[in-house]
Amino acid sequence: MFLPFVRGEKPLQAGGLFYTLKAPYYKKSIGVYLLMYIFTFLWALLLFIPGIIKALSYSLAPYILADNPELTANQAIEQSMKMMKGHKMKLFLIYLGYLGFALLSIVGLCIPLLWLMPYYLTVFAKFYEEVKSEYNATSAE
Repeated sequence: MFLPFVRGEKPLQAGGLFYTLKAPYYKKSIGVYLLMYIFTFLWALLLFIPGIIKALSYSLAPYILADNPELTANQAIEQSMKMMKGHKMKLFLIYLGYLGFALLSIVGLCIPLLWLMPYYLTVFAKFYEEVKSEYNATSAE
């Protein structure tokens, strides 16, 4: 829902909330999230820090699948790992920057999350666009 918004293709609308449920890659998106959680859990069994690092490297997989619905869930995760090389710290700092806002939202009975989550998801979609353009530029060389 936020990728077309970030790309300037269409504005955010309430009907876009259920876009993933109508999309032809619905089962693949469930598979991507399931594999991401399983792989992250297995890495976290080793130690907590490798689990966090792998979760960061898998984080672009749903966006990659949205752009390339012909990919399998595992291919999207592998592509995400390639794209995230050198960008994990930047993403971690983005997460860290929103941690304080999320904690303050809990104090406000989670009502501020109604404003925080769309902003956060837009920033994350913009991050994906930046990483994708940089990855495409370096792989074209």
